[in-house]
Amino acid sequence: DMNRLSSLPKPQLWLGLVISVIFVFLAFRNVRWVEQVTALKGIQWNILFLATVLCLFNLLIRGIRWQILLAPLGPFAVRDAFVYVNIGYMANNLLPFRLGEIIRAVLLGQKKAINTSAVVATIVLERLLDMLSLAALTLILMLAMPIAPLMKQTALVFGGISLLAVAGLWWVAGHLSSAGMERLQPSPEPNHAAHLDRAKLKRVLQIAISVGLLFTKGLAAVRSPRQAAAADS
Repeated sequence: DMNRLSSLPKPQLWLGLVISVIFVFLAFRNVRWVEQVTALKGIQWNILFLATVLCLFNLLIRGIRWQILLAPLGPFAVRDAFVYVNIGYMANNLLPFRLGEIIRAVLLGQKKAINTSAVVATIVLERLLDMLSLAALTLILMLAMPIAPLMKQTALVFGGISLLAVAGLWWVAGHLSSAGMERLQPSPEPNHAAHLDRAKLKRVLQIAISVGLLFTKGLAAVRSPRQAAAADS
């Protein structure tokens, strides 16, 4: 809104506008507008409308699922989850390596004052649940129709990997407490680490442990069968 824009520092506002203009130019510089107009005239608007509704419904379901996975971290409205899922998908369309997943985790973490590591853990669970759902759907289709052997093998392999990963995360979320993480803290031996500054080493270990604990906090939903089943449905 305008109040939020007015609160931005002037250099930051102008930089954002310049970057937006540059990317809009790059996106549309090779568009053949005459062909675009011709293509638009041939669109079946009823089918486009139906596809849009189905796409929004899919995003809403994903938002509800993410809200379920985020529940152990605090109260989240479905609206917030839906909005940031859309932001993530938009960024995925513009940026490589699915960076939109990291962007939505960072933005939601900043808004709700939650560590990004915990939010990223819920996104990891999302992807694993996607793989499990795809594998289950493929197995169901195998009973109803012939499927290429390669597709069967791929579904079984990725389904097995996902199942093992979820089981591993279930164990991690349940067993790595603060005390357990402290026990995992290595004690450097004088012969091998005499040249290291002990204070700096301790600080690095503390940071690594705290990030690990926050990540496991984001995995709390996988310890609840009810939440995990709801998220996978």
